Amino acid sequence: MSKQSTTTKASGGGGYSFADKVAAGFLAQMLKRRFPLEPDLGVIAELHFETRDIGHVLDDLMLVLKRGLDVTNCFVSVKSNRQITKEGFNKEFVQDAWNEWKSSSGSGFDRSKDILGLIVGQIDDPTLQEWQTLQRQASSTTPERLSARVHGDSKSSNKVQRAIFDGLRQSADGEMDAVETARLVARVRVLQFSDANEGDFVSLCAEIVRGGRVEDGAKLWARLVQLASENRATGGYFDLPKLIQVLRPDFDLQDHPDLRSDVSKLDAVSSQNIVGVRDVIGTTTRLARSDEKARLSLDIKAHDVIVVSGESGSGKSTMLSQLVGTGGAFKRTLWLTAEQLSKASQAELANALGLTRSIPELIRMATTHPAVLVVDGFERFEGEARKRAAELLRAVKEEGFVGWKVIVSCQPQSLSSAHDFLVEAGITDVHKFDFEKPVLAEIREALESDSAIRPLLLRAELQPLLRNLMVLDWVLRADVAQSLSTSDRVGVADVIDHIWERWTGTGNQRLARDVLLRMLGEREG
Repeated sequence: MSKQSTTTKASGGGGYSFADKVAAGFLAQMLKRRFPLEPDLGVIAELHFETRDIGHVLDDLMLVLKRGLDVTNCFVSVKSNRQITKEGFNKEFVQDAWNEWKSSSGSGFDRSKDILGLIVGQIDDPTLQEWQTLQRQASSTTPERLSARVHGDSKSSNKVQRAIFDGLRQSADGEMDAVETARLVARVRVLQFSDANEGDFVSLCAEIVRGGRVEDGAKLWARLVQLASENRATGGYFDLPKLIQVLRPDFDLQDHPDLRSDVSKLDAVSSQNIVGVRDVIGTTTRLARSDEKARLSLDIKAHDVIVVSGESGSGKSTMLSQLVGTGGAFKRTLWLTAEQLSKASQAELANALGLTRSIPELIRMATTHPAVLVVDGFERFEGEARKRAAELLRAVKEEGFVGWKVIVSCQPQSLSSAHDFLVEAGITDVHKFDFEKPVLAEIREALESDSAIRPLLLRAELQPLLRNLMVLDWVLRADVAQSLSTSDRVGVADVIDHIWERWTGTGNQRLARDVLLRMLGEREG
């Protein structure tokens, strides 16, 4: 007899460890992008628990399968005991299957594509094989032909298959039509879950966690069983972003197969931007700045969101590129330039970068942590670039900063605007880090072997200018020190004039370059 409609809590109950493990197996398949049924039906996009409250009779689980734009719902009954023998299906399953088929509870079952599932703990292999043969025939031929094969003299069916087929016809409402039963057979799937399957799923979980250790796989499997138990009791559900969000704090998961191509492309773009940050002054000179690096590293570790404020040329970008780049504290860095973000929408941005998903969506489903989002040079982010950057910040914030940090760099005069920008993205708890220009002693030590620059570094009026690493880099690359080495008096104007001459060059286009640079300088200012 068919079960009467009941509440989620009543039908979920407690202690149904078999049902929990079955559901956990589907969650593992969702994470690994494994096909639970035929590949043509797709992978699991959503898993719903205890669906009787929304009109389903086969209510233990509902799988939402997706393949491209095609969506198939699979309504599943989970039974640890024997539900099918050589004599046919359990009578209660037969009645429930017909009720679901006829949408007698208002379930909206689509006979043309939806699936009725039965997961059992016990079934003998010969019976399972006979059923699968019958089901494959039903899927590959017309219902009229299957009905004729089962009840004719044809050798296309045998006694067991006929018994199973005839058993499905025996509804409490009377014997069902043979052709309609053939249609039902085509939409029913029977799967077995055993102790051996549980071992396979532990191994699958080991493939899902980064590092592939069986011990970590066993922990993930235990957590999936726990999640299944909790959500079965409450009539919950999981899709991939929600499942990843729940697991992310405790597990370092491999990137989902659907995301790997996009993630790889985004990593490549970010890495290129990081490498593009100049980390030398002149040709080969590097400043260690160990104290500043240690202080900034500690502050980044202690806070979810940090604004690094420092004058242009103080070395903010270089320091950040060292902290977040390869070999740094983060396993994944999202670092996009203002130019790259200057797109009308996230969809256009994804298209420009060759991604199939938007970056906020990739953030929601990111599994590699710790990760960091860097907005370097806030002043350069205007218009659409600032909007797109705010959307990325909001996506990280919506994840509760689990596994994520945010770093924004700006100049002191832009600090208030940067704070407003973060507030607009929903971020109010912000830590400020004041980043100073390097001390003169460290610059002198780094350039000790450069005899031409030493006299300039001794001039008090030039020291503030040469502590600016951008200017110092220009001076070294333009050989300004060498050009001025014969002068008795060298001032700030002399240094600037020599740099300007290097930029504008000589020849007929000198004046045109001069005008253009002045216009750019005014706009930048």
